[in-house]
Amino acid sequence: MGIFDSIPYEAQAKMLLKGLRDADAVVKDDKPSGPDELDRMLEMYKKQDINAMQSMISTDDSGMGAYEDILLGKRNRNWISVMGRMMKEKPTLFAVGAGHLGGKGGVIALLRTAGYRVDAAQ
Repeated sequence: MGIFDSIPYEAQAKMLLKGLRDADAVVKDDKPSGPDELDRMLEMYKKQDINAMQSMISTDDSGMGAYEDILLGKRNRNWISVMGRMMKEKPTLFAVGAGHLGGKGGVIALLRTAGYRVDAAQ
């Protein structure tokens, strides 16, 4: 949670308010009112279109895109050496949020750059 110390409170508040408004807008009169960001992201995930998910996060109008390196990039880069050590010790399952997967700085690309083979599960 310390990563949020690097993001101004005003920007954090904007991201939080947008998330709450989006969640509230999806349901009107106890009925879904249309596809929301989560639904779109789930469809992208099911299609294994992680680069589209990354693009969606990068262009997010809540302001998250401006802090993408703090929220995703730095953490991804830090994880690769840790993951490498853990994988050498024993078979390991890593679960990360979908936003960490795609793009040049995503976990998948970073693992491949480090020499690991990464395949989508079928």
